[in-house]
Amino acid sequence: MKDSKKYFVSSKQWASWVAGGLFFTSCVFLLMFYGAFWKQSFYIHDLKHAVVFGGLVLAPLMTTCLYMLILPFGKKGSGWYICPITLWLFHEFVRACGISMGLCILWMACVFLAWIVFFFAFIGKTKAITPLFWLIFIPLIVQSVRTIMGVPSMGMYMSLPRLSNISAWLGVLFFVFAMRREENGFLLRWNDRADGRRLRSLGPFSIIIPYLMVERRDSQNFFMDSIDVAAIDRYCREKRREGLMGFGIMHVFLAAYVRTAAMYPSINRFINGQHIFSRSCVEFVITIKKEMTIDGEETTLDFKFAPDATPVDVFHAMDEQIKENKKPQQSSSFDILIKLLTAIPGPVLKFTIWVLKKLDYFGLLPTFLTDLSPFHGSAAFTSMGSLGIPPVVHHLYDFGNIPVFFALGKKYKKTEIDKDGTVQTRKYVDFTANTDERITDGYNYAVAIQQMKWFLMNPHALEEEIEVKKDVQ
Repeated sequence: MKDSKKYFVSSKQWASWVAGGLFFTSCVFLLMFYGAFWKQSFYIHDLKHAVVFGGLVLAPLMTTCLYMLILPFGKKGSGWYICPITLWLFHEFVRACGISMGLCILWMACVFLAWIVFFFAFIGKTKAITPLFWLIFIPLIVQSVRTIMGVPSMGMYMSLPRLSNISAWLGVLFFVFAMRREENGFLLRWNDRADGRRLRSLGPFSIIIPYLMVERRDSQNFFMDSIDVAAIDRYCREKRREGLMGFGIMHVFLAAYVRTAAMYPSINRFINGQHIFSRSCVEFVITIKKEMTIDGEETTLDFKFAPDATPVDVFHAMDEQIKENKKPQQSSSFDILIKLLTAIPGPVLKFTIWVLKKLDYFGLLPTFLTDLSPFHGSAAFTSMGSLGIPPVVHHLYDFGNIPVFFALGKKYKKTEIDKDGTVQTRKYVDFTANTDERITDGYNYAVAIQQMKWFLMNPHALEEEIEVKKDVQ
């Protein structure tokens, strides 16, 4: 299943039409000012000035008309609305170069570049208000102050270009507020996060619980169970014979949880800022040792899977990344980030971590940090089997948003007596789960765990197509 994402400006949004009206007003101010020069044959007297007139007046007028046509008739999600806005900003940059030099050109260029970065690097991932968004206010404030201070000395007529600037940047501002993103059939809003959308149709009890149990350590539920691994062992041997060397129980276990989350999306929620969010993909965080020695270094890896991923998909996604990061001289992106943070003096580092926590609380943590973070994901997973010990009951982290922590133990044999009196020796493996009870109720957790165990007992079912269910609004 491929995630479906569309970015658009809806004609149903009042801010979209206000933006168009402001763009049109800006054009009127330009025509009023430059039109007088054109009448007197004073301004356009050669090709150079004709080009300037076209760039300063005709270009914004044409882009405004294009925007007003795209708004009601454009195909939602096509992205064509970017064209007139980008041309508008280019026009503003040209105008800044023509009217004033030096510092004015510098901040116009910075804002223009910031806008491009905002569109193509941030808006495709998050609808949260990024810090770059506020750079739009810089030219708006500067032009407003210049106009207010210049009107008494210059007069209203000579202030028309500045009034046009103010109107244009106000239009850009309203345009940003009007943008919407649709992901997997859901319309994302401003207080959604890059890693999930906020659930707004939950019952009152579900809404109040995160305020009563603020930290994850206050809301941990521990669970332990065993699995008969006979079917899993047969399945793993089949896959190894097919050439998937290294295929093991971990890949089947993770694939079973992925499929379970596709059927019961409530277990793929998380909490940030006392609000419950739904994640569109299933994201695992796993810690590995590069060498199985006491002094061996650890590194943390992050894996994202589509809700309908099979065990083979899980294996291919994990195998290459694990092999690459087990190399002694290889450092993951998270390792590099940690080295940079630990180079900061202690008091400054403590303040930096506090700032990161606050940004994460309000959903403003940059996407590249949440992608690197081992504290953000659907579930964390650790295997004690290679260490030869039972599974630990691992705690949840208060920082980040991981709501589930799984631990898998070693395999062991157990002699049992069946109902007919037959003595059987079976092979089992224990696993533990530490869950955040605030994301869903106990019934949903119980049904989901039973479904996951069924998948583990019937691993071939993980290769069948499945209908991915959507979480509530």
